[in-house]
Amino acid sequence: YNYFLGTKFKPVYGYQTSVDINLAMERGEVEGAGSNEWTEYLISVPDWVRDKKIVPLIQTGLEKEPDLRDTPLLLDLAKTPEQQAAFRMMSESISLGRALAASPDVPPERLEALRTAFTQTIADPQFIAAVEKGRGTVRPKTAEQVQSIIQSLFDAPEPVRALVKAGQAP
Repeated sequence: YNYFLGTKFKPVYGYQTSVDINLAMERGEVEGAGSNEWTEYLISVPDWVRDKKIVPLIQTGLEKEPDLRDTPLLLDLAKTPEQQAAFRMMSESISLGRALAASPDVPPERLEALRTAFTQTIADPQFIAAVEKGRGTVRPKTAEQVQSIIQSLFDAPEPVRALVKAGQAP
């Protein structure tokens, strides 16, 4: 954000987990977190969300969170075509979420069985109820969507890759 958007954030390194970062925020050691997923806050510190103890500044990914309609996507903040391409690459990788993967040599029939099992699981009412009970969300992507995003990342032109790399924190 500092590189691309001109913010003056001062990264603090050394916290191992988001739980550690949340504790550091409670103690006043840091003033925010830079990469937590919104659902993580909904699950781990729902009172922070309910009581508006945190203020999301930017969303990464390709779609806004349903309850963060007024928080801009990183893609919305691009000022140049080069930034737009870099932000798209960064947002696509985030949009994968917690992707499941198999090795390239999985037999096609086994891959199809895995995809079918996944599709059935994410549509199962008991599974959805269990996720929602834990304050999570189920917003799956199809295998084709995931494959398309990954291919897009592989196909990103070298200047875009270099720009994304230049903007990464040390």
